[in-house]
Amino acid sequence: MRRRPLIRLAVVLALAAAVQACSRGGEGGPQQEPKAPAGADDLCGADDLQWLVGRLRTMAPVTADMSRRRITCTTCPAPAEYDPARVNVLYDLKSGVVKEVRCG
Repeated sequence: MRRRPLIRLAVVLALAAAVQACSRGGEGGPQQEPKAPAGADDLCGADDLQWLVGRLRTMAPVTADMSRRRITCTTCPAPAEYDPARVNVLYDLKSGVVKEVRCG
């Protein structure tokens, strides 16, 4: 008779652990890319494109090698790999205004 309360307790604890594990991953907000290590140089040339912040994303100049540039909205899903030679131009989806330019 004593086994049933222990089994119920084990099931409740397992469910609680599963719910907690699921809640850790999904924030629901924009996904943040990994930041560059502190003191990293501007390998991608993001400093040269800071003038885009506050302007429409359509003003971003087209480069010959677009594999080194990612233009995406701040709330859009994007791969999380970090490439110090790539420029990320992040814009607001509704307004199209650039919010941030950084390496990554």
